[in-house]
Amino acid sequence: MNISSIGRFVFFICIVTVLLYTSCGKEKGNLYVPLSCDTTNIKYNDTIKNIVATTCAVSGCHVSGGAGPGDFTIYAELKAKVDDNGKVYDRVFVNASPMPPSYAPKQLTDCEKQKIKSWLNMGAPNN
Repeated sequence: MNISSIGRFVFFICIVTVLLYTSCGKEKGNLYVPLSCDTTNIKYNDTIKNIVATTCAVSGCHVSGGAGPGDFTIYAELKAKVDDNGKVYDRVFVNASPMPPSYAPKQLTDCEKQKIKSWLNMGAPNN
């Protein structure tokens, strides 16, 4: 091998290494699931509110005037469903017709589900 071949080989190895490190995760359908999901210190205002806003409280669903029961842009209405015999837990994790429905524009990722479960297990605080 001459010097230019070694240089090209080293460059190729560097590119492959960068690609491997930046794509570290697993694919699930068309959703990207990070290898780690931090479910410690989950807060409503920092985490859950955004998840709900992008998957539940969307136009026509759990918003004022929407088809879904409750306006989930309001914490108290979401909390009422959480406290109503675990309806939120059942619809996200147990029910044969889970939320969000399969036709919704965005589905919950595995990590988002883990964060919701952690928040529910803490009593769904408004923090």
